[in-house]
Amino acid sequence: MDSKILFLKREYFLPLLFFIAAIAFTEAQKKQIELTDIYEQGQFRVASLGGFNFLKDGISYSKLKEGKIIRLDLASGLEKEIIFDAGRDAKQIPNFKVESYQFSSDENKILIQTNSERLYRYSSFEEAYVFDRGTKQLTRIFSPGKVMYPTISPSSENVAFVYNNDLYFQNLSDGKSQRISKDGQKNKIINGASDWVYEEEFTLTRSFEWSPDGKKLVYIRTDESEVKEFSLEYYRDAAYPEVYTFKYPKVGEKNSKLTVWTYDLKSKKNKKLPVSSDMEGTEGYIPRIHWTKNSQQVCITWINREQNNVRLYLSDVKGKQLVKLYEEKNKYYIDIHDHLEFIDDQNQFLWQSEKDGQNAMYLMDGAGREIKRITPDGMELTNWYGRSADGQRVYFQVSTQRGLERQICSTKLDGSDFKQISSGDGTHDAQFSQGAKLMVHSHSKINTPPIHTIRDSDGKLIRALEENKSLNERLEQYQISQVEILTVPNRHNDVLNALMIKPLDFDPNKKYPVFMYLYGGPGSQQVMNKWNSFRYYGWLQMIAQKGYIVCVVDNRGTGGRGEEFKKSLKSNWVNLKQKTRLMLPDSWLQNLMSMEKELVFLVGVMEDICPHFAY
Repeated sequence: MDSKILFLKREYFLPLLFFIAAIAFTEAQKKQIELTDIYEQGQFRVASLGGFNFLKDGISYSKLKEGKIIRLDLASGLEKEIIFDAGRDAKQIPNFKVESYQFSSDENKILIQTNSERLYRYSSFEEAYVFDRGTKQLTRIFSPGKVMYPTISPSSENVAFVYNNDLYFQNLSDGKSQRISKDGQKNKIINGASDWVYEEEFTLTRSFEWSPDGKKLVYIRTDESEVKEFSLEYYRDAAYPEVYTFKYPKVGEKNSKLTVWTYDLKSKKNKKLPVSSDMEGTEGYIPRIHWTKNSQQVCITWINREQNNVRLYLSDVKGKQLVKLYEEKNKYYIDIHDHLEFIDDQNQFLWQSEKDGQNAMYLMDGAGREIKRITPDGMELTNWYGRSADGQRVYFQVSTQRGLERQICSTKLDGSDFKQISSGDGTHDAQFSQGAKLMVHSHSKINTPPIHTIRDSDGKLIRALEENKSLNERLEQYQISQVEILTVPNRHNDVLNALMIKPLDFDPNKKYPVFMYLYGGPGSQQVMNKWNSFRYYGWLQMIAQKGYIVCVVDNRGTGGRGEEFKKSLKSNWVNLKQKTRLMLPDSWLQNLMSMEKELVFLVGVMEDICPHFAY
């Protein structure tokens, strides 16, 4: 028996040796990653869907491709119509390039943005045009200059925008523009747009909204005249830097003062509403404005400066009646979100909150009382997609596997009949069509680039859209290490999520320097079972191929794991200056691999290093 086994081993030993040698030779033939591969050639760039939009007919979608807006058939993917072609429809404008576009509610007009200039993180100035699909006419919105936040009204008759800190609208029939506010001034008064603080901290850029009937506007007036100025030097390859000065309130300094106004297009009158950033003797912010289902009523979100008390106020458009609809307080802080939706004329609304310890969606009545928690207990809501055509079924994304993965789910509006639509491990995301009949389903894993498909609302596959075959082929040309997902115990017995990239020729008997990439801000996540969850795939792979063990850890305070985990570091960040050294938690690296403890390289935001190691 033993000799037979020995004989079989000898019989297969030589072919096995050749097989191993062939693998080694193949790997040796593959290229090493260079910076030019990453940042100049874009070899690790993921293919996107490029301006994908479901269309109202339910059987087609639009996509931006090579300067053209194309209508395609959902089932077959065949091109049905070139809706807009810059070379054909904008030939009178040299070098016209479609950067982004949006359809009017009736889809007869397209608002096209081009030649944009960045202001801050999200805001920009751009040239805006409206293309009429019937007349084939292309009309410039406000020819005197570039505008901000051009938005078509629900009635498809007008476009509102901000120019030089004032709010305007332009009628699409006669092309005439009307100035709504008249006191806009740089570094003093802003109408309809946000200052730096609101854009950076609340992701609020456009601070005006059309009423449901398209006959009114609600907007925020920002008075930043008492905010102190800050100057930066911009180096743009010139001999001297450009000095840029803007209003920047540091901690404890004065913030902008905000008021809310409405404008009636027919009467051409502005009305100030009885809501401001300072309410009931408390300093605060106005991070969101909404319309209810009624075009005569506005909902204003207010939050105090400490950001642990949020209120929803209802005001009529003339400012004569003010009602506090809802109030919520939190021992930590409250995150501002965009998932407030009024669903009927009785002001029932959907409200996202962490008041029960997990991020969840609630159905509330017109008096601000909870009717039902919609998303299931024990599940952390991570994205909200919307409702079915009849409004009785809702679609959303939840966090699973200790925050590592995402799944797409649905329930009825009363929280019953829960269904998980997506299947398989990894990260699932979606973009739903109007009425949630169809979705673009996106799925990836830590070592698998995203695949985009069209599916029905039950998850049934209709057709593949983008499988990133080109990226997979390019990856085969390089020496790529597998990314491993691990768990890390810290000194407080928390289980932290981590990932690791080892050198391709890793030898457990050798010692390696460790390169740690860190970003651990509140609610952020770098470690997920998702392609490039840490954002710098090519660069970190390049670090690993140079002989480093690359590690990323999600510290306490990161997202997807409930309120207590996310908010545990509130007002409790460790001061790096008080620490004489960085301590690896429980020597976990030494337990996992051979390493040079003295050679640990840290890259990341300094505030975020401490929770990883010293807290």
